[in-house]
Amino acid sequence: PPPPAIAKEVGTESSRTPHLVPMESIDPSLLVWWDEFDYEGPPDRKKWGYDAGGHGWGNAELQYYTERPVNAWVSNGALRIRAQLENYEGRRFTSARLVSKGKGDWTYGRVEA
Repeated sequence: PPPPAIAKEVGTESSRTPHLVPMESIDPSLLVWWDEFDYEGPPDRKKWGYDAGGHGWGNAELQYYTERPVNAWVSNGALRIRAQLENYEGRRFTSARLVSKGKGDWTYGRVEA
C-alpha cells in the first residue's frame, strides 16, 4: 500500500482545505486491518458494517442512522459520512454509523485515521 498520510485542515473557519501530511512508513506485514479508500461508491461490506436505526444508542442521539448512499460513501480517496436535515422514520436528521465489528477486531495496537 502507499505510505499513510493524515489530513490536516488549514485555512479560515469558512474555507478549510484538507492537506495530506506524510507519516512514517509502517511495515505492511504488521497491519491487521486497513482500508485505503481507493475505490468509489459505498463502503466495502467486507470491511464495514452499519448500525442502522433511530433509537438513540444510549446517548439520546437525534439522528436516524441509515445504510443509504446519501449518508455514507467513498470518493476521492476518503470515506464520507454526511449528516442530513430531513424527516426520516420519525427523526429530523439522518447520518451513518459504520462499524468494523466482526470484520476487524483486535485487542492491542495502533490506530491511525
